[in-house]
Amino acid sequence: MKHILTTLLCLSIGLMAQAQTESIIQVTGQSEVATNPQIAVFTYRISANEKNYDTAVETMNTRVNSLIGQLKKSGFKEEEIKTSQFNIRESKIYNQGKVSGEEYIASQTLVVKFAYDVKKLLNVLNTTTAKESAPNLSISFELSEAQKELTRTVLLKAAIKDALEQAEILSLQAGYEIKGVKEISHYANNAQPMAKTMEFDMVRSMADSNTSSYQPSDMVVTDQVSVTYIIVKKS
Repeated sequence: MKHILTTLLCLSIGLMAQAQTESIIQVTGQSEVATNPQIAVFTYRISANEKNYDTAVETMNTRVNSLIGQLKKSGFKEEEIKTSQFNIRESKIYNQGKVSGEEYIASQTLVVKFAYDVKKLLNVLNTTTAKESAPNLSISFELSEAQKELTRTVLLKAAIKDALEQAEILSLQAGYEIKGVKEISHYANNAQPMAKTMEFDMVRSMADSNTSSYQPSDMVVTDQVSVTYIIVKKS
């Protein structure tokens, strides 16, 4: 956990009489935390271009099976390899601006996730960049479940603290003091994975050099709460 910033997102102040001496004030507290993601996500896209429908599917399946075999060699279990987004479409072939024929493009996506470690990352790259599968690869990072839970707790506490500080300042300036809480509304913002997409040649080059320049940087996560406080006129 790197740092916590609490900032004023917006203020919506409404003073409405509930009794002779009670009113309400509504404020929005915001929190922000930057943390280094611990989970690496490899998304492979396999495709095959053939003039025949069945051949396109067969070629793609051969490449998918080859990649699955490579992933298993890297230590992934069958259930850890997720396949999705199977697609096949017909496309025209152009030659000098004119249609010269048609082809079928078949594609499928495979996804694996693992705890980030540079040696593990390089090992996966080295064993999943064979020309038999020729995948395009997108590498992204996301928070682990433990990080999500910890971050959620820290963000909520910071947002509530921010809201209370705002309410105290504003109430004091208006000659009021806080008596209690009437309502709390929570608006969660989920962290989006950071992604970098690489074509097959770039992936192959990284694997051959046995180095990875792609390190996870801090992921900024924000949260906010809207709190309605009961306030009373200072005596």
